[in-house]
Amino acid sequence: NPKLNFIPENIDTKELNKVFLVQKGNDLLINDKSQNLAVLDSDEMKWSGMDITHKHFLGYLGEYACYTAELSSRSISMEGCSLRSFRSLLGLIPDNFFTLCSRSVQLTEWYNRNKYCGTCGLKNSLHPEERAMHCKKCENLFYPRISPCVIVLVTKGEELLLARNKNFPSQLFSTLAGFIEAGETVEEAIKREIYEEVSIKVKNCRYFGSQSWPFP
Repeated sequence: NPKLNFIPENIDTKELNKVFLVQKGNDLLINDKSQNLAVLDSDEMKWSGMDITHKHFLGYLGEYACYTAELSSRSISMEGCSLRSFRSLLGLIPDNFFTLCSRSVQLTEWYNRNKYCGTCGLKNSLHPEERAMHCKKCENLFYPRISPCVIVLVTKGEELLLARNKNFPSQLFSTLAGFIEAGETVEEAIKREIYEEVSIKVKNCRYFGSQSWPFP
């Protein structure tokens, strides 16, 4: 149901039926018939024939506890389904499912990139009470990385500034955007990114709103 409300949580504390998203790398399992996200219950997961390496709790989807399940590199896809890249799903699946996919891809990548302690090199384990990888020797905690960025609409009178990246599909133009550097304010990032990209200086920066950056 595309109208189900998703509530992100770190620890599963409710005894609810489980449902699963399935991913391999940054690809997610899509139902070939509906072209929507394949959300499987426990029985479908059990008999799917897919080889699962890890499962991560994402939060609650309606009255279900929602997990992501990562396929091994050699695993086949479930019959009637196929794997699609996360970026290709933008605008094609409901917003709440896209948010769910975003959390799934980011948490799986965080887990895979933080298996070992960066200080002593020993293997980390999942912390039992926090969303963190834990080194029991150093007591280091490695949390999922958040990368703040800005996207800006530059105006001059009634005109808008749009630009295009050489990697964009043809005829696609965009507002300007970039990641905030360490020690930099949002306003400083806006001015720096615009000047770096189009050699234009701006003033009167005004805040509009915020959203989660969906990609790792």
